[in-house]
Amino acid sequence: MTIRLCIQHFLLASTIVCLPILNNAAQTADSLNNIYYLRLSNSYHAYLLMEKKGTFPAILVAKKYPLLGDSHKSIIQIKKLLFACGDLSVNDKSALFSVPVKMAIQHFQQRMGLAQTGKLNAATVQAMKVPIGARLKQMYTNLERLKWMSPFLKSNYLLINIPEYKLHIVENNQSVYQANVVVGKAATQTEIFKDTVSEVVFNPYWNIPASIVTTEILPKMQKDSNYLLQNDLEVVSASPMVIRQKPSSNNALGKMKFLFPNSYDIYLHDTPAKELFKSTNRAFSHGCIRLENPIKLALYLLKNNANWSKEKIETVLKSNVETSVSIVPKMAICIIYLTAWVNEKNELNFRNDVYQLDQKPIVNHFNQ
Repeated sequence: MTIRLCIQHFLLASTIVCLPILNNAAQTADSLNNIYYLRLSNSYHAYLLMEKKGTFPAILVAKKYPLLGDSHKSIIQIKKLLFACGDLSVNDKSALFSVPVKMAIQHFQQRMGLAQTGKLNAATVQAMKVPIGARLKQMYTNLERLKWMSPFLKSNYLLINIPEYKLHIVENNQSVYQANVVVGKAATQTEIFKDTVSEVVFNPYWNIPASIVTTEILPKMQKDSNYLLQNDLEVVSASPMVIRQKPSSNNALGKMKFLFPNSYDIYLHDTPAKELFKSTNRAFSHGCIRLENPIKLALYLLKNNANWSKEKIETVLKSNVETSVSIVPKMAICIIYLTAWVNEKNELNFRNDVYQLDQKPIVNHFNQ
């Protein structure tokens, strides 16, 4: 039985039976209203059934990976896995690396957040080799996280999933737009919390955090007396040392930022380093979230303000004059950490545990 059929089976069954045991009745009620929880719960139980039936095979592939058109015994097990997980619609049980297998591998790679080449490579094979017991544990951990999110996810909002490196605009539990993001690296993690986006700033100054001034800017100033001028930097205060970067195309925040004032000093912003969005794993920042195509988000958030058309925004951006605009109404934003989830197409996704949080106690980040 494939995971697709398993999910259909469990959707027909009683939903409460499908859910892992919750701590109390309130959490049960909230989780039943959380489509994210319900989707992942159904996949969790489908995987339990596969584990019981032994339909999730172990994958053994030599270092030289088979190519399209090759026949290799490892393809038999890979087909079995892809069929069980719903990536391959028909399993002919042969050893041929056929075009349907290539397409199934592409779908598998998409669900794992990998480059969709349709080829077997180290990252793809490594994801295939993860045993079903580890996947079950991963799903259960994320079901626990989703319990705490339940009371929040009841309206339209922005959703950023750190391990997915994506921003979603969500309307009525449907992702209507998504964009790639860059998040904090492991040493400077992006925090997990909820808030409301209240303001967009075009042509922002970058008020450089004191830690970056001390560890990065001052050493460069000592080596190069022209460093400030060459990088559009200016000293606001000498004691204590406060430095900011003026609005320009080279500004580290790019041409706009989106503010949701919080104690972590985290916000969304543009970036001149567009090449980073081409990477599969995008944990590069000091903690703030860099956004691809920020003008699309600005237009969405200002859609109720007739004064801010695309043409008006583009004119302001060319001026290099810092301009702030209030967002009315404010937009809820939720920054989450899910390494396993099911999207609206009923596709089970897994991602790497970039901050190594799956092995730690689950924390409720949404109780404030």
